[in-house]
Amino acid sequence: MKYGIMSTASIAERFIRGVRENGEDEIYAIASRSLEKAEAYARDHGIPHYYGSYEQLCQNAAIDVIYIPTVNVSHCRDGLNALSYRKHVIIEKPFALSVAEAEGLFELAGDLNCFLMEAQKAVFLPVTGQLKRLLGQQIIGPLRYVDFKMSHTNHPLDHWMYQLSMGGGALYGSATYILEYLMYLFDDPLLEISGISLPSHSDTDAIAAFHLNTDRGFIVNATIATNVEFDSKVVFYGTDGNITVRNFWKGDHLDINLNGGAHSQINFPQVSEFSYEARHIHHCIAQGLKESPIMTKKRTVETIRLVDQLQRSFQKNRR
Repeated sequence: MKYGIMSTASIAERFIRGVRENGEDEIYAIASRSLEKAEAYARDHGIPHYYGSYEQLCQNAAIDVIYIPTVNVSHCRDGLNALSYRKHVIIEKPFALSVAEAEGLFELAGDLNCFLMEAQKAVFLPVTGQLKRLLGQQIIGPLRYVDFKMSHTNHPLDHWMYQLSMGGGALYGSATYILEYLMYLFDDPLLEISGISLPSHSDTDAIAAFHLNTDRGFIVNATIATNVEFDSKVVFYGTDGNITVRNFWKGDHLDINLNGGAHSQINFPQVSEFSYEARHIHHCIAQGLKESPIMTKKRTVETIRLVDQLQRSFQKNRR
């Protein structure tokens, strides 16, 4: 299949590397809002075709799949446009900023018989699959508590990630990882969310801290920060020990610590954390699927609902 990449955003380079490592598909074209930028990017990354507008990319009949890593607020608009040209579409997380936007995207994809999926590399990693098996086997006993910590401090203060109207902030930026990780690991548990935030210098949240009640016998606490650095990891605490995955959204190993002192580490060496997601996309489209059996519409829409609910409470509390 031939991929068109809509935007030269920093994450695009890593997705391209993953598709190429997978070895089943071709990066055929890149588009930017600037022809000069698209041309330079294509030259530097060995991409044969480039365009100075997203519309031109969508119009190329040779392209099978369009990957969309544009700014968060544009995901719905750009996804609808790509689908209108009957392209299969992969939208970087967060898939959309409202349930209505997400429902509209999936409805159009269904009407036009196109594959549509939210990009969520974390659930396709080998370490995530192994973690799911270990938790199912209760190697650390019945699970009682999960603690997520994520720290992302690499955006300058004038970046769009500090503009709420653009879909910026800690919650919009990274909560998707946590929620969809839990949905995959525990087969769509019932999640009830509440939380607090610390404002940034703008109208976004610099720190989002939230709590999740579940119907599976454990509770979850999560903290996402954009203004302080800490050890990014998730720890699953059971009655007989714990399992830690560092940088879980791109992790390549996990640590098992059992009560009494026994410790073991399981490693999953990788070149690109995106290659597993790229392989899944290829197989779904090759099989004629219109929805991923792993990154389902249900999981995407429920994640958006929870994030929107919490974001509304953040905004209400700031007034």
